[in-house]
Amino acid sequence: MGIPGVIGAFVGAVLLIALSAEAAEPVVAIILFGVGVYILARFAFSRTKRVVNVRPVPRGVLAPLGLIAGTVDALGGDGWGPIGTSTLLSSGRMEPRKVVGTVDMSEFIVSVCASIGFLLSLSLAEIPWRIVLPRYWLAA
Repeated sequence: MGIPGVIGAFVGAVLLIALSAEAAEPVVAIILFGVGVYILARFAFSRTKRVVNVRPVPRGVLAPLGLIAGTVDALGGDGWGPIGTSTLLSSGRMEPRKVVGTVDMSEFIVSVCASIGFLLSLSLAEIPWRIVLPRYWLAA
């Protein structure tokens, strides 16, 4: 899930530079709303107690999930946690503690790659280095 998430975050960062933030907001809102409706429909209306069937999540599910969650994370500012955690929890294949640990551990890598995508897409000359870097680095 981490490697496709990294790719998705990088692609999302590059896409956001080409798009306006106002155009990306409704898309991200619709995706997150759909995830919320899915969770409500799956758990709120079910009267049976769910038992976690511990078995591996197929790679065919994890790769697209990471790609979509990483892209939405870079486009909308947050999407990795809500999409990744809720989708893996609703699958019923992993314990909640493992889902949260997996998603949180890979979120750092996804955030770093989204930042790299933003830096490479933006002109490095337009970055105010006196604000970004500590003062003692610039004194040399």
